[in-house]
Amino acid sequence: MNATVGPSMAFAPFKDILQVAYVTPNLEAAIAAWSTGFGISQYMRLPDLAVDVGVSAPAILSIALAWVGTVQLELIEPRGGQDGIFRDWLSGSNAVMRFHHIARLIADEREFERFEAEVARVGAKVAVRGRNGDQTRYLYTDHVAELGHYVEHIWYGDEVRQAVFAHIPRN
Repeated sequence: MNATVGPSMAFAPFKDILQVAYVTPNLEAAIAAWSTGFGISQYMRLPDLAVDVGVSAPAILSIALAWVGTVQLELIEPRGGQDGIFRDWLSGSNAVMRFHHIARLIADEREFERFEAEVARVGAKVAVRGRNGDQTRYLYTDHVAELGHYVEHIWYGDEVRQAVFAHIPRN
C-alpha cells in the first residue's frame, strides 16, 4: 500500500471483482485483437461518452463492454476532455492496449459510503472520483506503485444494473 495507507481488506483488489479494463489508442484495433486472439467479439459500444472524473470537465471516452464468463471486459479509448488518467497511461507505448484497472462491485450505496469513509480514514490516494446521476458512484484508488494499476470501486443502483448489465453481450 502507499506509505500513508495501512492494511485494510477494504482495498483488497480481487474482492468482489467485476471488471478488468484496458486503455487503447484505437478501440477498433483492441476489439479486433480480443476477437482474433481470444474469440471475444460481441461488445456493447458506448461512443464518445462524457464521464465524470471529478474535475470541472468530463473525460470523453469511447468504451466497449463484454461479459467473459462472470467478468466484464472494458476497453477504453480516450477521446478528449479531461481524459489524462486514461490517455497518460498510453504514453511511451505503441501497444494496441495496456491494462489499466480492475473494478470491484460494491453491493449497495451505504457500503459505498462506508468505503469512502475508509478511504478518507486511511488517507488512500484517489485518482478519480465520480458519479453518473444518482444510480452510479465510483472512485479509483491509486495502487500503481504496488500493483501496477488502479482499482476502481463502483456502486450501481438496481435500475442501472438491470438496464445496462443485461445488454452487455456474453461471449
